[in-house]
Amino acid sequence: LKMEDVVKVEVLEPENCSCSELLLLKLPAKGEGRAAVLKKAQTYGARVLDIGEETVTLEMTGQPEQVDAFLAHMEGFGIVEMARTGITALERGDGTIHNEE
Repeated sequence: LKMEDVVKVEVLEPENCSCSELLLLKLPAKGEGRAAVLKKAQTYGARVLDIGEETVTLEMTGQPEQVDAFLAHMEGFGIVEMARTGITALERGDGTIHNEE
């Protein structure tokens, strides 16, 4: 596992950045409950990462509001484990952290 060095930290205004968030979610999914979990995941565009005997692990990426909505709908199934990155963003357009200020 390689850790990347932090080059620069900058506050970006929402209208001037592209942002996304990652959610990994492990849910119980036995019997008929598995089909319901997978159907709801498909509705939100989540990706199945792993299917165990008793659980399903899903990956959802998107705008924070989309991730919140997905999580709210999936809570009804009972969450076994969850990891959420928080917002990650880059400046819109051609600007980069390497541009001179």
